[in-house]
Amino acid sequence: MKRVPITSREYKVMLDANKFADLEEAVMDFWVDLCFFAHGNSRDATRSAPLHLKKERDIVYLDSPERELARHYGYILRRRQTSGEKQAEYTLKLRDSDRYVSAGGHIHPDDKVLKKTKFEEDLILLPSNLGRSLVQHSRFSHSGVAQVRSKRKTPENVSDAARLFPGLKELPWSEKKRKRIPLCVVNDFHPHEWVFGGAELVFGEKKKESVHAEVAVILWTDGSAGKPLAAEFSFRYQHKREQYPAVAAEMAKDFFEALPQLSAWVKPTSPTKTAIAYGAVAD
Repeated sequence: MKRVPITSREYKVMLDANKFADLEEAVMDFWVDLCFFAHGNSRDATRSAPLHLKKERDIVYLDSPERELARHYGYILRRRQTSGEKQAEYTLKLRDSDRYVSAGGHIHPDDKVLKKTKFEEDLILLPSNLGRSLVQHSRFSHSGVAQVRSKRKTPENVSDAARLFPGLKELPWSEKKRKRIPLCVVNDFHPHEWVFGGAELVFGEKKKESVHAEVAVILWTDGSAGKPLAAEFSFRYQHKREQYPAVAAEMAKDFFEALPQLSAWVKPTSPTKTAIAYGAVAD
């Protein structure tokens, strides 16, 4: 199999969603505290690069009533509709701790739809076997994105979904069975997503040894005016040929593993957004 390059590395940690009842004010407070934690200088940093609302969108996850795509084959199918846009975005993702299992996922969209594919490394914090501290671990995420008119009917069964993502035809189901396996919104869960961004973190001092990481705070609420359901902080840097300086990666790792010290905000053992959608209960 041809080696698929990791085109981005994204560090993700969950936050205390209860802190974000007032979304914009809480995001700013978090950013001030994070900048102070990272640099010892919060106000100047947030004035020069404050986080702001970049987009809103509605999200649903689609699977069979028995969650067969996720439980048996590791595939996550998501529909995302950005407010004010005339296109919907469908994503088929295979995430695994084994790089080559994830890279081998049949996630490519059909040639007839606007599309893109991504292979990313997701960095998360997990308990260490050597003690109580949390350490960085990798998961690999291979995904295909199909963009279609928002008025297009949401796939009602696996056969419909396979028209967007033909790789689903390689699952051990006949076409007749694919038509009989219905797709529904997982847990009838319809979060409204708020994406805040506009700032970056720089790791490394010398130009050839540094990376610029895009920052995001992503919030889920119960509808556009409901209570917060999930909160996530992330930062990501990219390179299309997977050339990441070791010095910058080490600095990013040290910063990431130190984030739990910001305990008023950071809740690294809380379930991820996808886990919440599939029924995990947040703290």
